[in-house]
Amino acid sequence: LAKASVEVLERTKGEIMGFVEGKDRGEGVIGVKVEKEDGEEKRKEMEEFEKQQRDRVLKKAVGIEMKLAELYSSDYIQDEKKAEEAQVAAVELCLKELHRRQSLGLPVGGGLEADNTEGWLNVTEIATALTDLAGRYTAQENYELSIPLQMRALDLLHTEEGDAPTCKQVVLLNSVAGCMAGQAQKPIRAEDPKKAREQLFDAAQKWAQKAIDVAAKIQPPVRDEECDTSCVAATFNLGWLAEFQGKAKEAERLYGEAKSLSQGLGFEQGVSMADAALKRLTKN
Repeated sequence: LAKASVEVLERTKGEIMGFVEGKDRGEGVIGVKVEKEDGEEKRKEMEEFEKQQRDRVLKKAVGIEMKLAELYSSDYIQDEKKAEEAQVAAVELCLKELHRRQSLGLPVGGGLEADNTEGWLNVTEIATALTDLAGRYTAQENYELSIPLQMRALDLLHTEEGDAPTCKQVVLLNSVAGCMAGQAQKPIRAEDPKKAREQLFDAAQKWAQKAIDVAAKIQPPVRDEECDTSCVAATFNLGWLAEFQGKAKEAERLYGEAKSLSQGLGFEQGVSMADAALKRLTKN
């Protein structure tokens, strides 16, 4: 079934992209002809209809790429190379369309109308495509590719949400912090590797703290479990960064705080991680 679904989706994707490319070349709707006598109003109606159709089918193309990535990664197919290619294709479609819309002065997300759920992707959906690919690169410890995607997603969300951030920003801020900490542990090619590593650790601390600071501004009902667990993770990450830098007392305080937060939330995984970290500290 998975392979059959892939074949159908690949074929549909090809047809959709053919349609979109035709629109971008200025081709009209097949089989529809607007005569001169129909007037300017009719012509404008047709142009608007074509724009709406283009938005809808392009959104569908991104969705198909993301579904293909899911299918290729499934136990039934297990083709991670093709899964990654599909995720890359989804992101490339998003970024190309973002550039086109910005150059034309159109809204970056949300289709032709802000409440048009059938139009072009909204900002959250675009950010999801970016962070899904970033997550793959993070799992591969390819932080140099992951971080820019997360930064782009953050920029989109920050611009869209303004002074009313959501928990999505908190999750991303903490993810950036984690990636920077991960990158700091890998071999660094720089004139002064030690200094470059310290800069990465400092940046990771700032991003983790920013995740906590942003979360503090978010109140229910916007604030949800995702915010709370991300705060635990960010606090734990700050503890780990302090431990790695030899600041044992600071690490102990932060791990203790992460444990306390986890207990208050009933977040068992957070409690066990903090306990393991505190136990490790006492041994050293």
